Amino acid sequence: MEGNKILIIDDSNTNIVILESLLKKNGYDVSSALSAMEGLKSIENGKPDLIYLDFLMPEIDIDGRLQN
Repeated sequence: MEGNKILIIDDSNTNIVILESLLKKNGYDVSSALSAMEGLKSIENGKPDLIYLDFLMPEIDIDGRLQN
């Protein structure tokens, strides 16, 4: 489990802080983004093993796709 990379994409800083804290305590390498576009840029720099994505963000449409 140690070293697994997780990317959190959420527009709620509170959610990010809570998730980062829990995941880091369990040995995960965690990064975060406050917008979908920021998350995409982060993915370009290195693919995470898991992405936690908040589907109820302004940049995400009803079926989870990034809006143009």
